[in-house]
Formats: sequence, structure tokens, C-alpha cells
Amino acid sequence: MLKKSLSFIKLICIFSLTSLIILSPLIMSKNLYTGIDMGFHLNRAYDLAENLKHLNFFPFISTYSFNHLGTQINMAYGLLPIYPLAIGLILFKNPIMGIYFGIVIIQVISALFSYYFSFRYFKSKQKALLFALIYVYSVFNLSFLVGSFSFGEISATTFLPLITYGTYSILYGKNEWWYLAIGMALTFYSHLLSVLIYSIFVFVIFIFSAINSQLTIIKFKSFVYAALSTVLMSSFYLVNFFTMLKDQKMSSTMIVDTTANEMKLSNIIIQSLDNELFGTFFIIMIIVSLVYWKWLSNNSKVLFLLGTFFTCFVTPFFDFFWKIIDKTPLKMIQFPYRFLVLSTFCFSLIMVDPITTWISENRSKNILLFKKITIVCCSLIAALSWSTTFARTKSDNTAISKPTLSTQLPFNNYKVDSTTFKYLTKYYYNGVGDTDYWPTKSIKSNSRKDKLKHNIAYINNTQILSNPIALPNEINYMVKTTAYGNLDLPFFYSKHLKILVNGKKYTYENSNRGTVLLSSLPKGLHTIQIIYQPTLTIKIAAILSVLTFIYLIICSVLPHQNKRLEKNIASKKTI
Repeated sequence: MLKKSLSFIKLICIFSLTSLIILSPLIMSKNLYTGIDMGFHLNRAYDLAENLKHLNFFPFISTYSFNHLGTQINMAYGLLPIYPLAIGLILFKNPIMGIYFGIVIIQVISALFSYYFSFRYFKSKQKALLFALIYVYSVFNLSFLVGSFSFGEISATTFLPLITYGTYSILYGKNEWWYLAIGMALTFYSHLLSVLIYSIFVFVIFIFSAINSQLTIIKFKSFVYAALSTVLMSSFYLVNFFTMLKDQKMSSTMIVDTTANEMKLSNIIIQSLDNELFGTFFIIMIIVSLVYWKWLSNNSKVLFLLGTFFTCFVTPFFDFFWKIIDKTPLKMIQFPYRFLVLSTFCFSLIMVDPITTWISENRSKNILLFKKITIVCCSLIAALSWSTTFARTKSDNTAISKPTLSTQLPFNNYKVDSTTFKYLTKYYYNGVGDTDYWPTKSIKSNSRKDKLKHNIAYINNTQILSNPIALPNEINYMVKTTAYGNLDLPFFYSKHLKILVNGKKYTYENSNRGTVLLSSLPKGLHTIQIIYQPTLTIKIAAILSVLTFIYLIICSVLPHQNKRLEKNIASKKTI
């Protein structure tokens, strides 16, 4: 037990040091650089951090950020990857260091998952460690995590090794289907679109197995168990999501044609050779894998073909497919290149065999050590070079200033430091995703949107600037009315609100801009409290999710405990 604990601590140290080395150019700059999605996720992290400070572990509505409008953003986007960022903001006085701390934690957790489940596949600590370093710290993952700040999408890749191992175990291993269920459920709580992408990946493997006559009734049942368990564990997220949609007609995220975002294969190769996208080291190792083709296992050869297929899948070669997708709800995929996460995963797995074969070709200890150091250094240098280049090229980005009523946040190419962080989160946000999951009534005109973002209320059609006071799942206002009439507050309507005016419950309506409307409010100074109250269904779903997760964790632990007991009994009999 002590040995395993020491080994676990050793792995944490290795992965933490790797993350710090790779991110060091960015950390030393003391800035955060866009990242198109950066402002969006920083608002989520700040709101969650403020909620955690008040011991509220899940904010159903955003009150501390996103302009204090009560957006139900966390009921639509998985919140799981945001917790490390929020914890970092709590632990560090400097919010920039807090965010980088959160990124390091995400990378370390991802590397631990990758190591553990690839070890179960490779049965080799050396191969497992090599895979974790290549996969988690690839230029692809780094560029999407830091470069575009696609935080949910890349954080979800943490669970891809778990999903893949679960699928492999059902088809070719010990039928540990619960790993597939746990991985998919955790992906639900991280990034909804990744659930779709990973499901396609599992389906392709499933079809391949069926074609090769390796699918049995027992295996099919295991997939059904995994699917049902995934739904049960994800019920908290799913019930939240559909509860939000039932409140009123909602807008969604930006929808674009997938065909407009296909990538040319030549551009993928050129960008990768320039140490972007896949990265130079990655391309070289793919070529090396082809050189060592005859030494690759059958599984590695299949993975290579899958990686190649998903790479071609994002190109105009599949233009006919994407044109069909654009006519369906699956258009929400937006960017075909999202499927490159599967290519990165497949290629990372197959690289392990040729690298270990090359390393073991000479038995001299000194040469073995030299080869190991060479591979690790080349991998780290590629990622570190990307970070250095990114920090250098983004250093001249626009520094944001304190917001005013006329302020427009740049869409991209801006930077945030410890001083300006609060301008983007606590004060005012007018960037990417600022109107995601707003009521459709609220986005009918730019004027209406701007007034909501600036917390403009209406008393009998007269504009006033409100000063919201944020609390967990609650917002408070102090409003003075000079005449009897209606008050339209800049806070989104929901069927699940409790409203108190001067401590007494008050009825409310949905205004023509999708906000809370208090009718027949008497003259005077009013203290108004708006509190979100989760439904009984949401609470039951939360309990069901937790209980299912605990049950499956027990399922995954018990077989190993039984094996240990059998070994102990056998050793005692021998004595």
C-alpha cells in the first residue's frame, strides 16, 4: 500500500513539473491571452469561485458574473472542468496565477487518467507513462486548451482513455463496462458535444467488432448496461438542461455551417510541421510509426487507420457528409475539426509501440537512458516551443480597460492581467458567449441586449440603472419607486424563482424582454430578493446520479479487492 502511495505521489510530481515547464512562458508573462472562449470561461470560473466561498457547490444561475442577469448557463454547459479554475481563484490572490493553477490541475488529472487506463491496456508502466506524456501534453491539446481556451472540449479528453478502455474491455477484455459508463457520464458534465463525438468513436469500434464477428449477446448487453448507467449518472445534468429549456424559449450558442469550417488536408500537414495543430514532434512520430509498421500490433494498426480516417473526416473529402449534417440538428457540431481530438488520441496510442521498440533495440544501459531522455525532451521541447511562440506573438494584444456604457470588448486578441481580470468578470462582459442561453425575447434587438447587460431596469417604462447585489443562486435589489406601477428588473424570468419584496412573497410575470416583471408595486423604497429554487425533480436526479456513480465505483473496486484477498489466502496456504 505504501509502495502504491509513493508511486502515485511520484506520478503527480512528474506530471506537475511537466505542466509547469510547458506553461512557464505563459505563467511568467503574468497575463492571460485570448483564447476566443477565454472571457466566457473566466466568467464561469469567477462565478463558481464566489459560490464556493459561500459553500454553494452548484450555482444554477450566474449572479456574480455574466452581467448579473441570472443566466442559466451552468444548466446548459457542463461545470465539472471549471472547478479547478475556481479553486485556483480561491487559493491565489492573483487571479491569473489562480487560472494557471487550475490549468495545471486539469493537465495532471488528465495525465493520471491516461496513465492508469493505458497501463491496464499496455500492462507496462513505461508505455503508460510515455502515452500520458505524449497525449496530454501534445501541441494539439495545449493549443486548444490555452490557445483558443476551448476549456470544456479539451478537459473532456481527460475521460477519452477511460471510455476507450471500457469499450476495449467489453469487446476484448474483462467486460468492465462500468468504465465506459463512468467516462461517458463525466464527459456529459464536461462538454455535451464531446459526448456525441465520443459516442461516434465507440460506435465505429462497435461496428468494426461486429463486422469481424467478435460481438456476442453478452457484449451487446454490456453496452446496454453502460448506456443506461450513463443516463442515470448524467440525470442531474439532463434534468437541469431540460428544466431550463422549459422555462421559456431560449437562444443557444452560435450556429454556423460545418461545411464552411472544413480543413484542407494540406493545411493540416503544413500547420503541424510549423508546430501548430498536431505539432512537429507528432508528425515526425507518425512517420516513424509507418517505418515500424511491421512491428505494430494489430490493435495499433487499427488505431492508425482510425486516426487517419478521423483526420480525413474533417476535410472536404467528406464534404457530402457535412452538407447533410448542416440540414440536421447535428449542425451544432459547428466545427468538423473537433473530431481531431480522436485522431490525437489514436495516434498517441500507436506511437508508444514504435518508440519503445526503438528504445529497446540496444541493450546498453547508457544508450537506453539516452534514447529515453531524447524522446521525452523532444516531446517537451515541441510543447514548450509552442508556449514560447504563443506568449511572444500575443504579448502585443490589446489590454482591456475599465468598462463603460459604450465599451465593446474585442472579439479576440486581447489580454488580461491581475488588475483587469475583474473588468471582464465582476463588472461587465460583452464578449463571446455573453448571450448564450438568453431568452429569445431578450435578444430581439442590440439596444435591448445592451440595456440588459448594463442592468437597466424599467419603472413604468422609465429607465433606471439598478445596482444588483449578488448572492449564491440569488440577486438583491434596492429600488425606490416614486409612483404606483410596474417594475421590470434586469434578471431573466424562470418558473422556479421565489421573489420577496420587503421580506414578503410577491407574484411575478414574464416581461416582453424575458425578464422578471413585478406588477402593481406600491410607491416607496423596496428591498427585492430573487432566489432560484431547484425543483424536486432536480434534487431526485442529483441523488440518483450520485448513487449510480457510487455503485459503479464499487463495481470497479471489488474485483481488485477480491484478487488481493485470493492472493493473500494463497500466500498463507503456501506458508
